[in-house]
Amino acid sequence: MIFVDSIFDHLILPAIDQKIQAYRTQAAFDSARELLKSQSVSECVKGLSVFRRLCLDNPPNLQEHIDLLCEFVRDKANREQEMLGAWTSGVRSALILICSLPRYDRNNWSYHLDLSNIRLNDLKLERLNLENAVLYDCVFHNVDFGYSSFKNCDLGGTVFEASSSAEWCNFTNSLVNCSFLSGVATSFLDTRLWGCNLEAARIDRCRIKVVDGYNLQPVLNRYGDRVEVLVRQPQVA
Repeated sequence: MIFVDSIFDHLILPAIDQKIQAYRTQAAFDSARELLKSQSVSECVKGLSVFRRLCLDNPPNLQEHIDLLCEFVRDKANREQEMLGAWTSGVRSALILICSLPRYDRNNWSYHLDLSNIRLNDLKLERLNLENAVLYDCVFHNVDFGYSSFKNCDLGGTVFEASSSAEWCNFTNSLVNCSFLSGVATSFLDTRLWGCNLEAARIDRCRIKVVDGYNLQPVLNRYGDRVEVLVRQPQVA
């Protein structure tokens, strides 16, 4: 009897517990996925909260979690929409959650973050870890990314505009070039660049309008005419 009890306690019971936990995790994931499909802001926020708890355990299928969160952002912050409106807080929360997750799996392969073709307006998003993210053909209108990392990002065709901030951001090895679809070059228009290392990016084509005294010389020394420097137009009285 003691032998049977030992087998149950050490083999059978842990297996049952593992199956129960797996069932609960899958049920929570399915619930969160459905909540993110809702047209209700409050329901989507509940879904993000469930995903946050699930992602804390760094599950082996973390890429699937990331894909759904990125899909939510691309849907609610689609570039064709002028304003986020009621979805502003939800999109901001989703971005912060995505950027808090590990960038590499146990085999040191980077997770895929597809945040392309989004438009963000009037947001404060400081210290985001956007390393390895796909951010091509985006529009960032008055968005503060201060101290964020764009390391290894694809920024092709993305436009920073209208008093956006990339101050003290890390652009190491980020791709700065023309969009394959629109032909628009990565642009920093009326964007604060003070303290960033834009010269460490991989620039093929870039348009910059300096507004804060940022020293462009290191960028021009390395990339020359690949960088189009725009002059701020004088204000008309």
